[in-house]
Amino acid sequence: ISFSGFLCCIFSVFTVFVS
Repeated sequence: ISFSGFLCCIFSVFTVFVS
C-alpha cells in the first residue's frame, strides 16, 4: 500500500467519523 493511499484512507475514515 502506498503512503498517499494510506493517508487518503485515514482522511476518509476521519471525515465519516466527524460527520
